[in-house]
Amino acid sequence: MQATSPSQHRCLSVTEVLEIVGLSRSTLYAMLADTSSDFPRALKIGRRTCFFQHELDAWLSSRPRLHAATRCKEAK
Repeated sequence: MQATSPSQHRCLSVTEVLEIVGLSRSTLYAMLADTSSDFPRALKIGRRTCFFQHELDAWLSSRPRLHAATRCKEAK
């Protein structure tokens, strides 16, 4: 059995997820409601909604990245 680090099992709050991915709360909830979305599923623990950090990290790694110069041109 392979050992896993504690950070892989860390639960992130919705606020933490929003800060990491840079989405609005309404966009996040729309992605969660869309069953065809590949965004990690939320876990409900009582009243708290959380996301596993390792699942969010994997999702972010799978996203295409824009070159910084391209982003600057698009912003103008």
